[in-house]
Amino acid sequence: MAAPDQVFLLESACCNLTDDQRANSNRSTHQTVKNLFQRIGLIFVVLVVLLITLGVFFVWNKNRRVAAKIQELREAGKPVSVADLGELPSLRGDSSSILQELAAPLQSLEQAMAKAQSSGDEQQDREMRVAIFR
Repeated sequence: MAAPDQVFLLESACCNLTDDQRANSNRSTHQTVKNLFQRIGLIFVVLVVLLITLGVFFVWNKNRRVAAKIQELREAGKPVSVADLGELPSLRGDSSSILQELAAPLQSLEQAMAKAQSSGDEQQDREMRVAIFR
């Protein structure tokens, strides 16, 4: 163990820093923190650039695949756009016959629903369900 006068000398040597020494110590600490933040900022910028680059690559790659698939469909003679489908058939001439075909089932459904609502009977409720699924 050190003698008390030696301990005093050690304490005074480490704690009795001059103002210049304290300023240099503070500057070095400040510089270290500043360097740390600069490195963190640089890493952040590099990661953002990397993520943007990866995103651009994946979008480009996906677009290339879709274009290849569309080309395959065109070569097979399949439509790939609305214009390729051509003109849709018109139902104007056939619409009256379609409505006449649907009129009878709709009327029976309407009658069954009216009966079920008015009486609240389970049998009529079943009839309504059967009418719906006919």
